[in-house]
Amino acid sequence: MHVLIVSQYFVPENFGINEIAHDLVDLGHRVTVLTGMPNYPSGRIQPGYGGLRVRRETIGGVSVVRVPILPRGQGSFISLALNYLSFAMIGSLLAPFIVRESPEVILVYQPSPLTVALPALVLRFFRRIPIVLWVQDLWPETLIAVNAVKSAAAVAAIRWLAVFVYRRCRIILAQSRAYVPRLEALGLQAADIRYMPNTAPDHFRPLTPSSNAPERQLFADGFNVVFAGNIGSQQDPETILAAAEFLRNIPDIHFVIIGEGSFREWVATEIVKRQLSGTCRLLEWQPSEQMPILFALADALLITLLPSCISGLTIPSKMQSYLACGRPIIGAVDGETGRIINESGGGIACPSGDPQALANAAVTIHRLSPEQREAMGRAARTYFEKHFKREALLQSLNECLMEASKGGFPRKSPLRGERISAE
Repeated sequence: MHVLIVSQYFVPENFGINEIAHDLVDLGHRVTVLTGMPNYPSGRIQPGYGGLRVRRETIGGVSVVRVPILPRGQGSFISLALNYLSFAMIGSLLAPFIVRESPEVILVYQPSPLTVALPALVLRFFRRIPIVLWVQDLWPETLIAVNAVKSAAAVAAIRWLAVFVYRRCRIILAQSRAYVPRLEALGLQAADIRYMPNTAPDHFRPLTPSSNAPERQLFADGFNVVFAGNIGSQQDPETILAAAEFLRNIPDIHFVIIGEGSFREWVATEIVKRQLSGTCRLLEWQPSEQMPILFALADALLITLLPSCISGLTIPSKMQSYLACGRPIIGAVDGETGRIINESGGGIACPSGDPQALANAAVTIHRLSPEQREAMGRAARTYFEKHFKREALLQSLNECLMEASKGGFPRKSPLRGERISAE
């Protein structure tokens, strides 16, 4: 069948939907992606993608249609809001004209604001195409967590938008089990909500680096704890640096931070200000394909989240990549992510926002023997294969898309939100 994916992010931006799109092609589907001009995480439109025109390209058998958007800049609230709204508005205006053939089903990938679904709703209205929405972030909880909205009226308006969008989707997929009761509390039909976690690309796997691997030069001698990914407020870099300060007198333990994001420059400044250059290293963003070898050279992988109403519910996509690479994991995280780390036996989880606890966890794993750390890494990989294996999750996603495409066009009562047969 013909699947349209609506996502604000796509190749060359590094998001899980990239692999999903190509996997669907491998299953024999025709896949089109409606997306924006790539500008994540740098905040600048990447070379070759500028201008105000619609751009079409084919990437690995996937037809990609890009609409012009405002770049996210350095991550300020205003620039991010304009970035999100520009995709929602321009995508909604152009979608009926630039999506030339009507697909059987639309898959909305939502790691960004719920407004990413608006172009899909426009197509649903004009062409009666069922929607499968894959929820990566809960709204308005995510906005509340980052203090983006504070007034009760704004929260109520965003919650109304969430219900409006959700009730017009054929199936809702939740990337975390903790999302399901929150979605059900909005009055949605429980049968429409499915748990669908993220996975990791195949290149995330255990590796054995050679003794002369050039990547070794990026690390200090000793015990290296590696944080990789977006460096933003939600990733709580303050806790990492504060933990490094506690461990200043243990010269063998080093924190290596790899990535880009709105707080990268702040981290660079604080490392100098706090005199942590001997304990912390800040490395440039690396391509996804390069990360497994860097993870293999790490003694432990680090995941941190700012304490908030949402951090205990969500599972950052790096969790699956860490597990897949089979290295010990340290998590300053609450809720679902912490539960996974502890349940897997693949690491140590401590409370979010507690630098002393994070420092203690790093010391604990540092004191383990190499054999004990290897066993911890194997446990992490085993857990990944049992719960997040790519083939099994792809099969489940494919079944959801097929079900939605053949299930008729559900309409919701504007008063009660009840399903009404379209036949």
